[in-house]
Amino acid sequence: SSGINAEWPLRPGELMFEKIENIGDIDQKLECIKFMYGAPLALTLQNVDTVIKFASLYEVMDLFHKSVQWIEKTISARSLFAINDISKSFENEDHQTKLNKVIRTFISKNINKVGVELAERIAHGDEVEIELFVSIVKQNPFNGANLLVEWTNKCNENKLSILEKVEEFDFVTLFPAQGDFTGFVALLSEGSSSVDVMKQVLALQQDYFVKSAAKVLQPPQVAEGNSE
Repeated sequence: SSGINAEWPLRPGELMFEKIENIGDIDQKLECIKFMYGAPLALTLQNVDTVIKFASLYEVMDLFHKSVQWIEKTISARSLFAINDISKSFENEDHQTKLNKVIRTFISKNINKVGVELAERIAHGDEVEIELFVSIVKQNPFNGANLLVEWTNKCNENKLSILEKVEEFDFVTLFPAQGDFTGFVALLSEGSSSVDVMKQVLALQQDYFVKSAAKVLQPPQVAEGNSE
């Protein structure tokens, strides 16, 4: 049987559809209701958005877990971005955490494919949620710098979003060549007359060179068994 939160509905048989009137179409909503009364429900790319949002909102937990498992089996680099948007729409933080775990695991196991898809989306001007962008770049040390440059080059809003997230990035690893980092910093400050932005860019540049120097001065690692 389908699990529904004990506090809902407020009256027997009452469905508060105004909460999901903008989620999916009526046929997909009816599929969810029929599932609650024992009917089978086949998940597809077309209906999973509606189904999992319905299940999360009304806490139909077996339908929610069924949806998460289906997403885990079918998620791809292309569908990742839509799945991430779904997770951000949940009011229930625990549900968001469960779906985010699927997303992060997929990224870590398929970082190259995800990086390629992200690059294509940036090139086409598609919207990309900043937290997802940061997660992909952080796990992509070989192409992360290029992704940062392409993202930053798109618009001033993207530049500001990077400055708000500077603590998330290991710029020394992403930009091993100082000249490349200097070019990136110039791109960040380009077109801005804000004193605060210029201060942030200068602080970022100073932090990079301090950390770069410290990395150069680190003693070389000695492999175990080779020391005398």
